[in-house]
Amino acid sequence: MSAPCPLNSCVLHTDHGRKRFVKRKQIQELLASGAQLEQLSPNEYRYRPQTFHAFADLAPLQQQIQQPAGKPYLPGTFIFQLGQKRIFERLESEFGLAMRLATA
Repeated sequence: MSAPCPLNSCVLHTDHGRKRFVKRKQIQELLASGAQLEQLSPNEYRYRPQTFHAFADLAPLQQQIQQPAGKPYLPGTFIFQLGQKRIFERLESEFGLAMRLATA
């Protein structure tokens, strides 16, 4: 059993038997991105890298890229006040920025 780690970090076992402490937020981002993580215990994960041997193996990735994965704007309206002037604005999400840059 591994040594206990702080609540906001986890142990990530990588290839070749290496392990490192990473923040829980990074683990959540990896899981959201579709990385192959195997949960060994509540605070311990093993990363299984995905290997491609032919271009045909990339077909599932192409489908993931083409499907929209999020909303272009963050929820809510943000108000910026400069002196007496108020500016109402919606803030763009990372997904919205990526979509805008891809179509530029």
